[in-house]
Amino acid sequence: MKLTIQPKVFRKYPKLRVGFILATGIDNKSKKKEASHLLKDATRYIHLTFNKETVHNHHLLSPWNSARAHLGKKAHHYHTSVESLIKKMLKRTSITASDTVTSLTNYMSLRHVLPISADNFRKIDQQFTYSVATGRERIGVLKTLKKGALYHQDGSSVLGTQLDYWKSPKMKLSAKSTSALIHIPVLPPVLASELKAVMKETANLIQSFCGGTVETFVLHKGKKEKIV
Repeated sequence: MKLTIQPKVFRKYPKLRVGFILATGIDNKSKKKEASHLLKDATRYIHLTFNKETVHNHHLLSPWNSARAHLGKKAHHYHTSVESLIKKMLKRTSITASDTVTSLTNYMSLRHVLPISADNFRKIDQQFTYSVATGRERIGVLKTLKKGALYHQDGSSVLGTQLDYWKSPKMKLSAKSTSALIHIPVLPPVLASELKAVMKETANLIQSFCGGTVETFVLHKGKKEKIV
């Protein structure tokens, strides 16, 4: 399978970097209770340090808010995946996951205030591509992506969006999933070294809790594709 970031993405977001973690042969069930305990720790931290105003102005969320500004009033009130998580927690909405990897990635996302998504690797059709919407791409029957939206797709459909967060139901992990593709898109002020540190910590957590084989790599303007 080829993972790609199209060149036009870098014309719009030249400093975008996407960290990938591919986990295969995993046990995504047996330690889900332990993983949920980590998530509860992150929940307590968010309640102590965030409110509606700090979510809007946090230095790691502001670049995404700026990048998203062109989507206008039609964009949902939830933005990136991490902002969506934080707002759910502030509203006391449960973010408990039914599988280990999702709990671990949610924990890391909240701990580092970075958008981290975990997709079902086996459900990806042939390729995984980051692109910028032309305004003609469809999700479902009725909705069309807004022109300029940052999104990712496989060989048959749109899988998710970044700036105005949405995720295809087919990508959801379950306790029975044996492989996962985790991706972490970042913009400055997050440094390349910081991204790699978060990837290493996330990969170690997944291997410790789920076993299997874990591979990490980063795509950016100088390296736009990877065969896995």
